[in-house]
Amino acid sequence: SFAYACLLVREYPPTGLSVKYWDFLFSVVDMRIL
Repeated sequence: SFAYACLLVREYPPTGLSVKYWDFLFSVVDMRIL
């Protein structure tokens, strides 16, 4: 879920990676989980 992705970003900040990349990555992960 998006909330879970936000939690991951909070614990593991996207150091050296753009926010858009993380948004895309989590969207793909959400697709596979859900």
